[in-house]
Amino acid sequence: MERPSFVTFAKFGTGIGQESAHREIRSMQAGHATRIADNIMGETPEEMAEAFMKVVALNGNDVKSPGVVMVLCAPRGEKHSADEWQEEVRGALTAVGLQDNQYLAVRHDDSDIEHVHIVADRVGFDGTAISVEFPRHRLQQWVKGGALDKLFEPGQKVYVERGPIEFVGEVVSTAADGAKVTVYGVETGSLQTRPYTIDVEALEFLHIIDEKKFAELTQDEPCYMTRDRFMTLQKEREGLVMLVAEGKETDASVERLTYLDLITDISPWQMHPDYGCVRSADVPTLDAAEEAMPGKSYMGEIVAAPTPDCLLQNIGKDRLVLHDAAKLGSRPAVGERVTVQYDGSGLGRIADREAGNKTVAHVRD
Repeated sequence: MERPSFVTFAKFGTGIGQESAHREIRSMQAGHATRIADNIMGETPEEMAEAFMKVVALNGNDVKSPGVVMVLCAPRGEKHSADEWQEEVRGALTAVGLQDNQYLAVRHDDSDIEHVHIVADRVGFDGTAISVEFPRHRLQQWVKGGALDKLFEPGQKVYVERGPIEFVGEVVSTAADGAKVTVYGVETGSLQTRPYTIDVEALEFLHIIDEKKFAELTQDEPCYMTRDRFMTLQKEREGLVMLVAEGKETDASVERLTYLDLITDISPWQMHPDYGCVRSADVPTLDAAEEAMPGKSYMGEIVAAPTPDCLLQNIGKDRLVLHDAAKLGSRPAVGERVTVQYDGSGLGRIADREAGNKTVAHVRD
């Protein structure tokens, strides 16, 4: 089978041919698409729809989904001529056995991925309808000749929807036969982070998404959850716990509470009895740190800010001191070496400061 010259993604679906043709012609009339190849009699949407129906009628109108819709995509940012696209269209039609059937190919270049929609009759001029299963696999086998690494870029955000399973991911590397993705999602009742490979078979279920959509879909994922988001979920959880205590829970509220228990328990944040919302990793350090005392002086590097109100200072010999930022005259930055002097009332001031050599931890808000 001849491989495509530049197409890196192809999708196959079935439907009603005349409706699909009508939609594509409307796109051309609106200036959103360009007609590049076809073997259909007629110019108007009505004439083309009628042409599709006449061929379908050769089968006795017994075909449930008489139309085929294919999408062919060029690599991101590439533009190709009508002649070049016509070669790819012929290759795709041949791959699925529709090279002798009625079809219409329309190019869309209103995004950074130029692509072509092909609308074709499953019913041939002899009245025979092709299978809708094997052509799907033959098309994917054909497109494997294209280089998938041209379609993806490291750092790109993707959304994979395959039946009841949904994944959100980030491309970490690409290769000619696929792209490695770090995927974040809820699967079988628990949050999982795992590697995933986007290959030709998976392309049909994949959508490239922008940063805003990615943030929306991953806001409850442990590796992306912010302190503010955790606090919002914690407040919602407390409200649902109160409903249960009052006997006012519903099946939906119990299901939601179970989900919130799951994601808050494995999130990077937790509620500390003394310091409020802190990173889980900082709890042992906070519990081991000394509280700054009135009348004392402390010298060393500010190594972390576990909460917006707290600063940890390393004063040597594995000793850490916890400062209340609100009691300091000015707030030193993480990484600074400072001397903090406290008066008898417990208020402190920065007596001396210099840039430190390292930064240990940050709060992510």
